[in-house]
Amino acid sequence: MGVIAGIMSAFCQGAGLVLAKKGMIMEKELNITINPFHATFIRLAIATTFLYVFTILRGKLKFVFQPILENREEGIKYAIAGTIFGPTLGVSLSLFTVALIEPSIAQTIFSLVPVFAIFVARILTKEKITWQSLSGVTIAMSGVMILIWREQIENLFL
Repeated sequence: MGVIAGIMSAFCQGAGLVLAKKGMIMEKELNITINPFHATFIRLAIATTFLYVFTILRGKLKFVFQPILENREEGIKYAIAGTIFGPTLGVSLSLFTVALIEPSIAQTIFSLVPVFAIFVARILTKEKITWQSLSGVTIAMSGVMILIWREQIENLFL
């Protein structure tokens, strides 16, 4: 189930990125400026509204707020920090990136998330870095380097 959810997530993120770029391109044609941070706010506000409506319709609103009210081991501060770095700054910077380069290249650069996640997890949660995770990071970094320097690599072989 995790693999299926991951594949669906990748598809939705890719589609969201392309649609966000399309929205920013359309606003340029209308001479309206939408800052990537404002675009992120719009996306997050709509997503939050949708999730709360869905949660209310399922009758699960209590389960959403219960962990917040209990706040065991002061987990809320980590959740807030994660929200600031992930959906807020991460998505805002991804929209800024996509405004400047092609979505396919931007998404490939975003695949470097495991590189940073490994080191953040090591520093903050003392997780062990395994050879499997290092192999995945190496593959991700290689793919990004190939895509970014594809013209120079192509010239080497032609």
